This record gives sequence, C-alpha cells and structure tokens, in this order.
Amino acid sequence: MCVCVCVCVWQVELPALSPTMQTGTIARWEKKEGDKINEGDLIAEVETDKATVGFELLEDCYLAKILVPEGTRDVTVGAVICITVDSADLIPAFKNLTLEKLAASFASSAAVPPPAAAPGCSLPTHMKVCLPALSPTMTMGTVQRWEKKVGEKLSEGDLLAEIETDKATIGQYTHTHTRGIHTTHTTP
Repeated sequence: MCVCVCVCVWQVELPALSPTMQTGTIARWEKKEGDKINEGDLIAEVETDKATVGFELLEDCYLAKILVPEGTRDVTVGAVICITVDSADLIPAFKNLTLEKLAASFASSAAVPPPAAAPGCSLPTHMKVCLPALSPTMTMGTVQRWEKKVGEKLSEGDLLAEIETDKATIGQYTHTHTRGIHTTHTTP
C-alpha cells in the first residue's frame, strides 16, 4: 500500500499593487512568522509609487519565514518576500532560510543541465511540467482544454491549459523563472 502526502510551500512574491508599480517598500508586516493566515487576511502594508496598500493572501496557510524585513525599500515586483506553508509543522524547516540561501538554491538548480534521455529511450530532452496545486484544498484536477499542441513552442505568459479544480476552472500559464517553467494562476 502506498500513501502519498502532499506538502505545499509557497514563495510569496511582491505583487504589482498599482498599474505603474515597479518597486515597493514593505512598510509593515501585519503577520508574524508562525502566524496562521486565513483567506483574505492582510499580511503586509506595502508603499507603492502612489499610495500605501494592504497586501492580502487568498489562501489559508501559515507564515513560515519573512525574507524581506519591514522598512526595506525598492523591493522589485516579483521578488520573493516571504514563505508560506500549508501546515504549522513545516514552519521550523524555514527558520534559517535567507534570501541569499534561496538565491543560491535557484542558482545551483539552474546550473544543472537538462536530463539526457534514458538509454534505449527515443524521447528528446524535455522538461516535465507537473499539475500544480491551484488552491489550498486542491487534491486533484481535470484538464478541461489544452491551449497548446504537442511540439508547439512555449513563450512566457502562454496559456497551457484550462484546469478544473474543486472550486473553479483556472488557466495554467508559463512564466520564466530561475528554475525554468513554473506555473501561476489567475482567479476565475
């Protein structure tokens, strides 16, 4: 008998909180490391180029590690500012994590060449794209429609497929990242 356990860890990036925002300042963290975050909770106040705006999360989770301290100026949109997890038991694993260690882990994984085809395998070198958890309660999903054909070139921002979760149908997009392709999602 095989038992699978799903562990969810999210790298929370600074979002663009205004159409012209390119950088922001973490004015104040509303949550502390270890705090439970409920859907819609405000986690930080961010100063944009226009105003101070509340930043809330749309998932139930725990704040495992704050990577960008309060008062940090000129944080680039898309920069990782904190780590959240789906279980309080995972919080201690991030106690000593720093932005430098996180960047080093990306650099080392980016330096690894793509795997060669297995002996006797006729598949070309490729990248495996896994179905991401698109909501905190998602345990499985259904591909409703593929937006790309086999062999078609992928570019940043391309919609790969429409995925039906336990709550909604969500688009899975490509996004270039230090580790290659990762997925983001939009609300329905």
